[in-house]
Amino acid sequence: MNKRVKIFNKNTIIAIAVIIFIAMIVPFSLSTKKNKWLNYKTKITKKQSMVYANAYMKASVESVWAVLNDFNNHHKYMPSIVKVTLLEKNKYYMKTKQKLKVGIFTVEFIFINEYNDAEYFMSWKQIKGPLKINKGYWKLIPQKDGNCVTYYHGIVAHPLIPDSIIKSLLKDTLPGLFKAVQKRAQYLDELKKKKK
Repeated sequence: MNKRVKIFNKNTIIAIAVIIFIAMIVPFSLSTKKNKWLNYKTKITKKQSMVYANAYMKASVESVWAVLNDFNNHHKYMPSIVKVTLLEKNKYYMKTKQKLKVGIFTVEFIFINEYNDAEYFMSWKQIKGPLKINKGYWKLIPQKDGNCVTYYHGIVAHPLIPDSIIKSLLKDTLPGLFKAVQKRAQYLDELKKKKK
């Protein structure tokens, strides 16, 4: 008898199940209101799926930047983040282990985060996790009474996962993410005013 060839390993099956589960629950968990303050576009190709987004946040650039760098507290206000553990850090990058809650699943990733404080630029790249590629960046552009926040997220998942599911994954999580960052940044701005 011929031995059966294993097409999928355990991690691949779990990754597919998690992504399909997200795609099923996301449309029911989001508000149907349009997010006029948030502009984004998605692009799906055979090699990579990606989303570009930008929004004007009514918060100081210093506070938004502080929120993005506050990994120890991301689980308190960032959607889906269960825990972030700092593994390494120096002046230019940090290595973090992040646990994300996706429906009934908890998925673990390890990222390398590179940042430039002077340019308000931060990028991330998965070095361990269920996706083949998981990378992106945040870029802040100071403006009067706020700042423009630019965001990019690109992933490469298993080829059997439909493009429609990947697109839903990338764009449907954006409103909650941007609102959480803005809300926390505005809270930090209020604390600064009270201290004056």
